[in-house]
Amino acid sequence: MAEVLGRGASATITTLIRSALTEGRFAPNQQLFEANLAAHFHTSRGPIRDALHQLTAEGLLRQVPNRGVFVIPFDVEALLDLYFARRVVEETAAVALSKSRNPRLAGLEDAMARLRRATKSRDWVRIVQADLDFHEALVEASGSHHLIRMFRTLSGEARMSLQWFEQLYPEPGDLIDEHQPILDAIASHDSTRVKKQLAIHMREAMQRLSEEARRSRDLIPMPSRSASMSGPRSVVAAADPRSSRKRTKTPG
Repeated sequence: MAEVLGRGASATITTLIRSALTEGRFAPNQQLFEANLAAHFHTSRGPIRDALHQLTAEGLLRQVPNRGVFVIPFDVEALLDLYFARRVVEETAAVALSKSRNPRLAGLEDAMARLRRATKSRDWVRIVQADLDFHEALVEASGSHHLIRMFRTLSGEARMSLQWFEQLYPEPGDLIDEHQPILDAIASHDSTRVKKQLAIHMREAMQRLSEEARRSRDLIPMPSRSASMSGPRSVVAAADPRSSRKRTKTPG
């Protein structure tokens, strides 16, 4: 990888490591080593430390005293808690949107169209991106800056969890069946219907994630997907020299 230097080094490094995390290139509980990352990026440990602190603040990493920095673990309880928080934020936004006289649905409709195209591609990385783009568009349409900020805080963890379980939707078209009713409910200005459709979607997602989490003790990501960038893969190798070891694919 090209050298990463200059005043923007911390921000660039943060972006690259964040991409590797949210694309599922790191395993849950995997340790990241400052020295290896500093050598990889041809920089001092300062920008690396800044990047790891920022990603810890975003909830993607955790710092263990006297041990180091690790990728967050994901178990059933953590997944349920994540989706509980998402439902609170998204339901609040969706209900407010449905009560608006002139709801701003253009962004949400565009996001729905992108999700349709993504499901047809059967590219899981693209599908996850489009899925969360839809939910972000929903929250953004509410116009609430606080809700938008809360959603973005949760979206990194949500992206990580979805990337780890590529087999969640063997038929990607099922995602359309879950998302289109949410958009239709908002457009109908029926807040009760909105709550119902969002609850159905969140319940289905939580059930799928919980079942996959229980089926896999280690929650190992699937590196067999072709990456659109070589950067995140190389970051993984630099962060932990043991990451090149053979990993067990999540059963599914």
